[in-house]
Amino acid sequence: MEKLLTVKEVSELTRLSISALWRLRIAGLGAKYIKRGNGGKNNKVLYRASDVEDWLKANEIKTVLGGQHV
Repeated sequence: MEKLLTVKEVSELTRLSISALWRLRIAGLGAKYIKRGNGGKNNKVLYRASDVEDWLKANEIKTVLGGQHV
């Protein structure tokens, strides 16, 4: 089984705040995630490391001379 990362670990890895990750999840713009729990206060959001890596790659912007984005 692939390693699962907590929101805190993804926050540290991406340098995004926990609240920013929450906003991205709500907007459907963040990395794929897994929600564990029964819908109560003890729900836990987890991320597969490969999903975070894929999400980062998909949002990569390459800049060329003159500031044009590719």
